[in-house]
Amino acid sequence: MLTTWMIWGGIFGALFLFISVGLGVGIYYKYLPVLARVFEERPFLVTEEESGPDGTEEVAFQTEDGLTLRGSFWRASVARSRGQVVFCHEFLSNRWSAVKYCTALRDAGFDVFTFDFRNHGSSDCLVGYEPLQWVTEYEVTDVCAALECVKKRLGDSPIPVGLYGISRGGGAAICAASRIPDSVAVITDGAFPTAGTQLFYINRWARIFTKAHSFYANLPSWYYRLVASATSRHVGRKKRCKFVSIERALRRLRFRRQPILMIHGDRDTFIDPEIVKELLRYTHSNATLWLVANAKHNQCVHIAINEYRKRVVGFFSRSLGPYLESESRETIQPEAVLVSGEEQSF
Repeated sequence: MLTTWMIWGGIFGALFLFISVGLGVGIYYKYLPVLARVFEERPFLVTEEESGPDGTEEVAFQTEDGLTLRGSFWRASVARSRGQVVFCHEFLSNRWSAVKYCTALRDAGFDVFTFDFRNHGSSDCLVGYEPLQWVTEYEVTDVCAALECVKKRLGDSPIPVGLYGISRGGGAAICAASRIPDSVAVITDGAFPTAGTQLFYINRWARIFTKAHSFYANLPSWYYRLVASATSRHVGRKKRCKFVSIERALRRLRFRRQPILMIHGDRDTFIDPEIVKELLRYTHSNATLWLVANAKHNQCVHIAINEYRKRVVGFFSRSLGPYLESESRETIQPEAVLVSGEEQSF
């Protein structure tokens, strides 16, 4: 009798597994094109047209894959530089968005190097590549080329280098910092992960827009990761690019304990703040998050302009300052984090 029950149990178990896998595969192929279209859609972002300030030095430099990018060195307002900051602009913008983000840094004694990503501003366009809001190997290659340009200019100078990126530029800055040890500290504003953002919204959409709510609610997390990964590969082949993992880059930086300041608006409707909080879990105690109250995507600098400038200048002063005094790495204490108006530490 026990053997019979075991046989029937095995049959029903196999049948349940077969149906579950079949449903999963069916849903996978049914919704993959839908998810791919969502992944490819460009958000409606309003970017401000900026022009360069007086006293900048225009340069052109080469990427590893042979494109010519154009950038500008913007010297500090004081005689002795406190450090060099490489600025990485947001999607659909250009190098001169640095004016509203970096003026306070320049006034505080930091040199700024800002550049146009490929297919943006005055830089070369890669034929066949249509940039999206997601970070690809192309953007990381551009940031690495910018760092190499700065490195050649500095020569044997002990001046430390920091990275500062906005939205997609922030993700590219994190990835470049994980590959090149020349950068000392990183600030991001509105940065977001590719896989983490996909997972968050795929899960939410599945529960909201489908009839089988209970079925989707019980799907294992690995299934959603599989769908997100497949969507990235599908769109990557179509767009002739390779999307990168911000999470993997942060894991690499974790071992170097590189100071990181992440800035994000708590009313960001493009990238939910919960996504960034989850991203912080891949970092270390030297990484901090400042959630700016009532700020939407890329609006933190406008909503809290005085506090914003104070925190950015303070972070680079603490993070880059020790490198001018000593070539040995020193431990930078993590700063407080403003989350919904309250000071917290991660």
